[in-house]
Amino acid sequence: GRRWGLSGWCEGGVVGKITFVVGAGASCEFGLPSGKQLLQIIANMCVMSDGRGRIEPDLDDAFAKIGGDIDRIHLIRREAAWLSSVALMAPSIDNLIHSHQSRKNIERIGKVMIAKAIRDAESKSFLANEDRSHDDPRHFKLLKGSGLNVEYISDKWIGKLFTFLVEMRDFAGFIEVLGRLNFLCFNYDRCIEQSITSMAMRYYSLDATTAEMVLESINITHIYGHLGTLQPKNWHIRGFGNQTDDLVSQSADLRTFTDKVSESDVVSKIKSAFRESKVAVFLGYGFLEINNRLLFGDGPYDLDRVLGTAVNISAPSIEVMQSALEEAFLFGSDVGELRAVKLGGGRKDKVTLSDLSCAELLSHNSVFLRSILAG
Repeated sequence: GRRWGLSGWCEGGVVGKITFVVGAGASCEFGLPSGKQLLQIIANMCVMSDGRGRIEPDLDDAFAKIGGDIDRIHLIRREAAWLSSVALMAPSIDNLIHSHQSRKNIERIGKVMIAKAIRDAESKSFLANEDRSHDDPRHFKLLKGSGLNVEYISDKWIGKLFTFLVEMRDFAGFIEVLGRLNFLCFNYDRCIEQSITSMAMRYYSLDATTAEMVLESINITHIYGHLGTLQPKNWHIRGFGNQTDDLVSQSADLRTFTDKVSESDVVSKIKSAFRESKVAVFLGYGFLEINNRLLFGDGPYDLDRVLGTAVNISAPSIEVMQSALEEAFLFGSDVGELRAVKLGGGRKDKVTLSDLSCAELLSHNSVFLRSILAG
């Protein structure tokens, strides 16, 4: 039958898929660096003078592996020191690597530095496993701190989303509704996989084999790659913030916008995610033009609603961003008739960008989002 919900009449009830577009701002809630903070970390990563300097052992091991012989290792170190010295002049580390794409060493060095920065940040984040002294670490804490400075995972955006997913659902229902989410992630970290799988293991008392089902049900596309896959083992997740794998291996899957992402299957996954969704939610996404083209180049896409964060963004900039989203999702030039349909009945709130954190956006729209996932 048909049922009325906040998004209108739908066959079989208000049920649909949601695509989350996740940028660096979303991972900041867990202690991962923003783009600017990543540059600051890299700026302090390799400081050298007269052939001497401060390079952490794992990073120096990576430089040795890239270089091979002693002369090339010295060259790698010098170029790494140069990259660190100019990092704060760049708009982003991707831009810096792109500006020197003809220098192959810079790309390899830059990606190793990114891998180290993200790996170290994972290991210190809210979501890091508590005990790394042996092979059976415990899950990350559900609350962190003491006194008035307590942070709860339930107050983070991923914690709020988890409550939507488990509401009135057994494990089978959780897996079904989890499969109706798409994550298009611009981050190299594995915060989404780590948190959802770990919380599900505890909430539903899952063993490692069943937890694999959770990981496999997370429809996530890392647009520019990631540090590697996670693995449930015993009663925890292995791999998050892993300090044992060498950095060259961990950086192998990382891409920057210099790499031809458009020629990979990433674009087809983006198209599929938007075409099968009713709603798109942008969390901590920076709306960079190069990423907008990657996301929206094969649009327009017919969605019911678009929500997003726009923290500390001026009104004129928000207007530009909302206009881009309207063109991408609602009013594309080759489907002009869609405009009248989408704005029928005086509805002019199809795209809403708010000066809210990621967690606040989900809280503010909780009834609407839960109605989309109802079933």
